Amino acid sequence: MKRGSEIFWHQVSLAKRFCLNPSPGAGAKFAVVSGGREKCAQGYMVDRKDFPFYCIEFVASGEGTVELEGRKYVLTSGAVFSYGPGIHHVISSSSSSPMVKYFIDFAGRNARRMLSRISLAPGTVRRTFDSEQVIRRFEDLIERGEHGGRNTQPVCDALLECLILVLDEKMMPYKPSEKRNAAPTFMRIKQHISANYARTDDIRKIASECGVDVTYLCRLFKRFERVSPYQYILRLRMNDAAKILQEPGVIIKDAADRCGYQDQYQFSRSFKKVFGIPPVEYRKLVSRR
Repeated sequence: MKRGSEIFWHQVSLAKRFCLNPSPGAGAKFAVVSGGREKCAQGYMVDRKDFPFYCIEFVASGEGTVELEGRKYVLTSGAVFSYGPGIHHVISSSSSSPMVKYFIDFAGRNARRMLSRISLAPGTVRRTFDSEQVIRRFEDLIERGEHGGRNTQPVCDALLECLILVLDEKMMPYKPSEKRNAAPTFMRIKQHISANYARTDDIRKIASECGVDVTYLCRLFKRFERVSPYQYILRLRMNDAAKILQEPGVIIKDAADRCGYQDQYQFSRSFKKVFGIPPVEYRKLVSRR
């Protein structure tokens, strides 16, 4: 592979990488080629015009820039971008705050379509919230890629599909002028709700406890979670209800009481709204297992 097309770049101070099949074949639908985690060294700069694979890169920490087809973007923690064959890309890292970033290279006739499906077509930059979930998926890929074994390729391919699905849930548009406190505020509110949803589903009370107004709270959930805060709380409560209904001998009224519902019929309607079937039918399905 000629200079400018290398899979692994040399200007790194720390790296954890793996490489599978660099020639997956023209008939492959979707195949992981390589991946890893890198800490950029002083003077790190990648300038490639003819990289042969598709790639997703994610910035875990630090700062830098990426230029994609002549358009320059500032990279900070949580930024994610992609490129592929024919996409000229120039990546550089800050000297004072070097980037730690993850990357996954892949190929196949379905690769571009899968990226486009989640609005991350080659040459696109977006931002993520809840970076821990994204990092966990990358680390799973690296661990499996390093492991080896006869099933490593199909497992890594499946893990990449999982990563793409998680990114679809956790990405938002790239807005360089946007205040950076929206995502941390959302995560703080989400954690508060996760710790207190059994106690209250009063959105006004939750907003007050988190120090935001109701309109902003609802806007954050629509933007980051794509549901209203009430729908999010309802899902948490009904997940608890489903676990309770799996316990031997539990009746619907008991599950309703333990989830804070005084009206069993309202509980049944809420359960069906989330899972598509009433709790009595869910109970029957569980008992057959």
